[in-house]
Amino acid sequence: MKIVLISLFISFNLYADYAGSFASSASSMGSNSYTNFDPQDASNITSNPSILAFSDKSSYLFSITHTAFNFDKINNIIVSNEVNSTSGQTSGNVNPNPNDFINITLGLSLKPFKNKYSTLNLLINTPIDNLAIVETNDPYLPHYPLYEGLEKLSVYMNYAQKIDRHAFSLGFVGGIQSKGQAYMFSDMTGSGTPTSNGQISQSVNPSATLSASYTYKINHDFFYMSFLDEQSTRIENDLDAYLSAGGGTIPINWKISALMFYSPRKLQFGMTHSFENFKLHGHIEYQDWSGYKEAILKLESKGGLLASSNNEVNYHVHNIVIPSIGTSFILKNHFIHTSIKYKKSPLELDDKKSKNIIDLDAIIYGISIKRPLYIYGQKFNLSLGSQIHFLQEQAINKSGLKENGTTGKKIGSGGYTGSGEIFATSFAINWIY
Repeated sequence: MKIVLISLFISFNLYADYAGSFASSASSMGSNSYTNFDPQDASNITSNPSILAFSDKSSYLFSITHTAFNFDKINNIIVSNEVNSTSGQTSGNVNPNPNDFINITLGLSLKPFKNKYSTLNLLINTPIDNLAIVETNDPYLPHYPLYEGLEKLSVYMNYAQKIDRHAFSLGFVGGIQSKGQAYMFSDMTGSGTPTSNGQISQSVNPSATLSASYTYKINHDFFYMSFLDEQSTRIENDLDAYLSAGGGTIPINWKISALMFYSPRKLQFGMTHSFENFKLHGHIEYQDWSGYKEAILKLESKGGLLASSNNEVNYHVHNIVIPSIGTSFILKNHFIHTSIKYKKSPLELDDKKSKNIIDLDAIIYGISIKRPLYIYGQKFNLSLGSQIHFLQEQAINKSGLKENGTTGKKIGSGGYTGSGEIFATSFAINWIY
């Protein structure tokens, strides 16, 4: 028997939107990932970099954040049948929680020109132990794809300029594009000693997506709008293999594809209003999810022996509007920022269909506490932040025939409930120079 792998081509982009889902720093957790309206805080590089042009000082940010998932475990459901297993129908339990992880943020907001209101900004957000984790899910077992794939390196770079009461920024969010090709030959004919050999090549290149923002200052208050284009991590592979056995050749020709990570196109608006002892903050965000596809591996037959995968999905995509309101005030030399937002799921679930992708509406609370510290005349802002996502409970009851249309129970049958919480805590130091 001979197996010849003619071509395996791998291409994917690595982006991340952890900052958009949670926050880039402890100091912006209180605003639930939106701008905290502080012109001296480099964490605004991810949400509204134009506001940094209103400061005549540079700032240097370091932040470390821990994220933990507590989705309800799913017990006593059908976890396999003839569609995804050779062992037939079995019952069991599923733990849909992604792994907890720690990430760090390094941010620089610099004034390199004579005009102190021109600002160059750079922010890097990365997991502490991996530059990226790229993996697909079981296409049938319950899982939360929109909270997976956040463990990736991301780079924000932009330029901001202030003109009178106006400030503008333009830049990009960078990621990594990787391409590779593999060749393998295996001789198992039995006429001699079995042997295999092969070769592989890989290249890594940068990639980018557009970001822009605008801020208008009104006395001590601000109005802003920002734009971040769609980001995605895709894999598209061509696999051509040939199995030589019994004097004949059996071709295997597949197109392999998956959307490993997706962040929607975003448009944000927000403003502050000052009262005597506190400020009120409001934000509205529009998210365009039209490019989203399920985060599973798809096998499309281009000919040959093997069949394509089942591409039926259990959701419908729609665009969403996310409102958020918050307040900030000073208490005994501590600057406190707190907010709440409601995020409707962009996926409308259909439990009668195949697959078990889950996403739920969420109420999100955020708080940050910032305190200035002066060392040898230098100002440092120390911040603690926390964010809690409460996912709204939804019952899912699978019904109908098996995924292949035959008599029996779908995977997930027995019924289960989607629910849970996500906790993020962070510490940050921001040096104002």
